[in-house]
Amino acid sequence: MKKLLLFIFLIISCDQISNLSINKDKQLFYNKEFDCGYIKITSSLWAHRIVKTSIGYNKLLNKELRINKDSLKILYNNKLLPYEILPERTLENDTIKIFNNDYFIISFDVEYDLRSKKDTIYMIPTGFVYCEGKKVEIDTLKLFLGL
Repeated sequence: MKKLLLFIFLIISCDQISNLSINKDKQLFYNKEFDCGYIKITSSLWAHRIVKTSIGYNKLLNKELRINKDSLKILYNNKLLPYEILPERTLENDTIKIFNNDYFIISFDVEYDLRSKKDTIYMIPTGFVYCEGKKVEIDTLKLFLGL
């Protein structure tokens, strides 16, 4: 049993984890302030293929933030990528309610290893975040290796 646990640990520890730059070289996070509070976005790459984008949220009291799960588009090599939002959330009218000091992770897999700055992933969040029922404008995010 100890040998099995050691083997699993060695396999996991061999996975390379890299931070991805967002929009600019070596910019490791993206902040957006709006009426309901602010969000902070960071992204990392696991084993050159699996991208985990973390979105943390702090809000002002008595303000409601919702995300429209189906309106986020993620493109890599001109292909739309499927993604999942973690942890699992309950949907209300195709939206997810986000609470104060909450976070969620958008996880997706790219077809090929990301190896250079030319490998860019586009996250297009048009209509993805709503504050008090109004759409929050968030620019297209470009994720790439900030070598």
